[in-house]
Amino acid sequence: MKITKTRLKAIIKEEVQNLKEDKSAKTTEKMRADFERTGKLPPHLQQLVKLMNKHKSKITNIIVPGLEWMADIKENKQKLKEKKIPKKSDPPAWHQHKIAVDTVKNPMKAMLGDVTVEEYEEILRDKFGYNDKDIAKLKR
Repeated sequence: MKITKTRLKAIIKEEVQNLKEDKSAKTTEKMRADFERTGKLPPHLQQLVKLMNKHKSKITNIIVPGLEWMADIKENKQKLKEKKIPKKSDPPAWHQHKIAVDTVKNPMKAMLGDVTVEEYEEILRDKFGYNDKDIAKLKR
């Protein structure tokens, strides 16, 4: 039996109403503080997530009574750049990546050519999807 989006929304709404939750302001503040500290959802929201996963739902913007503050949390919709480490089957890109990584790891190698360490860091960021954290790891 296929469940339509409308029916699934009704099921989830019903389940949300059935969730036993203490809606006092103090409890809500405590749940929010715990969420911000640990990043872990409260138990009743974990139940809701399980329900949505069970139905393989892509429904968003569900507001649980007493937890309206969670609607203010902006989801990161931008896809993080993945590292694009080239394969050896693409020799020019593979060599450029290897030289850039080696130069960032050992800045003395920058003296051998015309490109500076900063320029290699830019190449790693722009062309190969590295972020500042990845570059910092290379420098250690």
